[in-house]
Amino acid sequence: MTVEPGSTWQAKNGLYLEDLYVTRASKGLDAGKALFREQARIVKENQCGRFKWSVLDWNKPAIDFYDSLWATPKSEWLGYRVDERQFDDLINNYYSINRQNNT
Repeated sequence: MTVEPGSTWQAKNGLYLEDLYVTRASKGLDAGKALFREQARIVKENQCGRFKWSVLDWNKPAIDFYDSLWATPKSEWLGYRVDERQFDDLINNYYSINRQNNT
């Protein structure tokens, strides 16, 4: 769980949940819902504007679970990332492009 700058539109911090793991033994016991209720309490207590997380589009059980929490899927944002093996390409290409633009 990370408190992050949430929304410039809301001018409030937000809470980002990186991972939530519920053991097999705890599944079906509403442990996930209890954890999310507690997260919502923390968000409200800290006057955050949002509580967000990500899920892979193929993880239907997780999506169904999140839908049961009245969560709203975001369709307007695409996730991007640069992995470790791409760092050098990004660094080198940036400097090469930047040098071309400045000459």
